[in-house]
Amino acid sequence: MDTLTRVLSLTRKAEASAEFHAELRAHLEALPLKSKARLSMLLNIGREAHGFAHRTAPSKDTTQLRDATLPQGTPSQLPEAAPLDVLALCDTKTLSRRYLERGLAAACAGKLTLDAPADPRSTADRQLSVDERAWSRFGGELASSEPSEWSWFARYKGRSRVLDKLYVRRGNSPWWSFATSIDRPLRAQIDVDRRQVTSEHGSSLDSLLTQEGAPSRRALRRALTSVRARLGKMPGVTSTPQVEPRG
Repeated sequence: MDTLTRVLSLTRKAEASAEFHAELRAHLEALPLKSKARLSMLLNIGREAHGFAHRTAPSKDTTQLRDATLPQGTPSQLPEAAPLDVLALCDTKTLSRRYLERGLAAACAGKLTLDAPADPRSTADRQLSVDERAWSRFGGELASSEPSEWSWFARYKGRSRVLDKLYVRRGNSPWWSFATSIDRPLRAQIDVDRRQVTSEHGSSLDSLLTQEGAPSRRALRRALTSVRARLGKMPGVTSTPQVEPRG
């Protein structure tokens, strides 16, 4: 179980039972400094995305990743709030876990983990490719929205139930498509894929949880991972933790 999955799992357990609070705090305090810094960054990105979604004044994060993951048009100069650190997750009366899920969705789209070695070039020092900028915009849109605001339709591979191509969009925004790469498809292509016999659609991100992408469709699988992160459904993390009495 990687660090992010472990933290999410313990946070859910702590919300369900006070007896896990000490275990969560001890785990967070024992994390390496780099993991703490990245986790704090996710929390603050998530809080800012939450604030944007609810038209509040979110905190200001100075990293380029923050700027890349928020939707275009977000004001860059906003009232600054005190940054959250990892121990904010110990306060179950706040929205910290929700912030983490939002930040994690943006991070999964941007391929950030807590366990991987840090890139010797900082995010601010390296120029993102066109493809990665698209992923950043998708991650920001995902993080700053509610799952129920999205709709999707998918094309399957032959008669199997393995996804070959996925389309998602928030409200009436333009569609995103995912197969071997991320794209903003043309209307003609969307219409062709909608007419496929082996297609299916849904009105919320929650209904994507049971879908699996073809191994060769890397962008599709990356998109599904980002969606699951937004829903707090990373592998090894249950939605309603079963709390067993300790002997």
